Amino acid sequence: MTIASSDQRKKQTAFFSILFLPGFPYNERMNSATMHQMADRHNEAANYTWLSDILAGGPDWHPLAEIRRIYQALAREGDVSFLDRLYDDITAMFAGKYPGFRGCVPCGYHDLRHTRNVALATVRLMHGLHCCGVHLPEDMMQLGMVCAFFHDTGMLLRDDDQAETGTAYLKEHEQRSIAFMREYLLKNDLCLEYYQSCETIINCTNLMIDPRELPFSCYDQMMVGQVVGSADIMAQMADRYYLESLPILFKEFRSAGVDRYDTTMDLLAQTTSFYHEVIDKRLHTAFDNIGEAMRDHFRVWWNIDRNLYAECIENNVRYLESCVVTCGGDESRLGLCLRRKLPIAR
Repeated sequence: MTIASSDQRKKQTAFFSILFLPGFPYNERMNSATMHQMADRHNEAANYTWLSDILAGGPDWHPLAEIRRIYQALAREGDVSFLDRLYDDITAMFAGKYPGFRGCVPCGYHDLRHTRNVALATVRLMHGLHCCGVHLPEDMMQLGMVCAFFHDTGMLLRDDDQAETGTAYLKEHEQRSIAFMREYLLKNDLCLEYYQSCETIINCTNLMIDPRELPFSCYDQMMVGQVVGSADIMAQMADRYYLESLPILFKEFRSAGVDRYDTTMDLLAQTTSFYHEVIDKRLHTAFDNIGEAMRDHFRVWWNIDRNLYAECIENNVRYLESCVVTCGGDESRLGLCLRRKLPIAR
């Protein structure tokens, strides 16, 4: 067996970084001109080397460039500058640097990293639907993106809030998110039609509400609601750090006065059954299995004929089940299973 030299490994890494650029046609003859053309076209995405990087969402990972590329592919004549402002404003809100906001705990369950992941999953699902022949109007796509970025802002503290942490508003955070988004729409002269529509879209992320009973004004609005609701679940449960975030969720529940679980281990044990009995049914029935369009996105955009989100969710649930067995109800043994350090998005 021949061992590659350091220089050879660097060349191999550079080669594979090009292979994993979004939209790179693997079946195309890979001559020098083609490789340079694709490298130039997707220069900002050149760090996507391994499959895990596509969903990782680490501390130095900013999905804005990818969000813009996909959105621009869907709305070729559209202005994507609203995404830049929206991304920066949401980041400032979570950091407590936006007027009227005090921010939140930087490393929580409903944090900035999750918000960014949901926004990326949202535009990926829209693209997947587009690949299936479902073409959403641009105004509906913009509405979906704004709702995705705002769906958990209700966990943030405002200057006039009396609570010490945003977790105090966990039970009502969807309604606060709707109010914050409406305020933002008026302040930034965005489409006023979104003022009414955003309520039904954001409520699709509320697990206590059956989305089939929401008063959608039209078919396209229902589709956007299903997209954002599915993206919220898929981005969270497919997250590389999802299992490590569950103990934080337990603390958020306790802080909010939610006594559904007695201990962290109780939450972990019930999460597996909750997924099979509630979440899976919500994705496949209430949201009409719209999340399966992720496979079409990855097939067309990455030339990977797999639903990476669904695969990661299955892997997380399977590993969680083994963790519960390994710990045997002893929380002190969790460190044997959950060893990843949660990243902090900034």
